[in-house]
Amino acid sequence: MGPVDPARTVGSGEYLRRWFVKWFRTRLIFIAVSLLLVPFTVMADVEYDAESRLEEVMNLWSEGRYEELWDCGTNGTKAGVSREDFVWLMKRSPRVPDVGWMREKSITAVSVKPTRVLLQAEIGFIINGQDKRETRVFQMVYEDDEWRIMLDEFAGLARPLVYGY
Repeated sequence: MGPVDPARTVGSGEYLRRWFVKWFRTRLIFIAVSLLLVPFTVMADVEYDAESRLEEVMNLWSEGRYEELWDCGTNGTKAGVSREDFVWLMKRSPRVPDVGWMREKSITAVSVKPTRVLLQAEIGFIINGQDKRETRVFQMVYEDDEWRIMLDEFAGLARPLVYGY
C-alpha cells in the first residue's frame, strides 16, 4: 500500500469540508432551477384555469342560465347591475353563443398575471338564424378563490344589434 493521503481519511476536516461543499452545491443548483421554473408553472396553471372558466361561463350563456352567469361576474360589475336587470337584458339578446367554438380551442391568452388574465376568444354566434364569428377579448379576474368575468362585456354583447349585426 502506498502512502495515505490525509485529505482522504474519514476523520480529516478537509474530507468533510469537500463533501459538504459538493452536497451544498447540488442542493443549491436544484433549488435555483426549481425557483426559476415555478413562475412558469404557476402562470401556465393560471392561464389554463382562466380558459376553463371562460368556457364554463360561455356554456352558461348558451344554455340560458343567466342567474348563474351573473354569479360568475366580478364583485365590481355585479355592484353595477342587479341580477334581475342582467337576466332581463340577456333574455332579450338577439345573440346566442354557439358553444362549438370551444371544441376548436380558439382561446389565446393575451396577458397573464396571477390575479388578472386577458383572453382573446373567437366566439360563434347564432344571430337571427345565421352563424357569425367574432373575436373578443375577455378579462378574467381572480376574486373570492375563483376566476370571475366582467359582466359588462356580456351586457355589451347582448345589447340589441344595430344594422343587423
